[in-house]
Amino acid sequence: DRSSAASDVYKRQVQGRKVLEALITDLHSRGYNSLTIRENGDIAIQQADSEKVRTAFESVPEKPYWARLCKVFEREGMAANITDGGILLSW
Repeated sequence: DRSSAASDVYKRQVQGRKVLEALITDLHSRGYNSLTIRENGDIAIQQADSEKVRTAFESVPEKPYWARLCKVFEREGMAANITDGGILLSW
């Protein structure tokens, strides 16, 4: 039913937010200031001349929703840009 679907969306948003907050806190403490969220849920972190990739999210909104998602990130105080590789977040 509609209420359980809305509840599932809310749970995914809360879970995704917790994952992202933990990632940013960890990366910031190690001197990083950005990450890229890829379409498949992986995150990519630029390290010197290479890129480190790891799985972070079970799902990511489809590309047509990325502009809206970027606005949410910006309201949270991050810079968010859509790139060929995904959504680049900087803090």
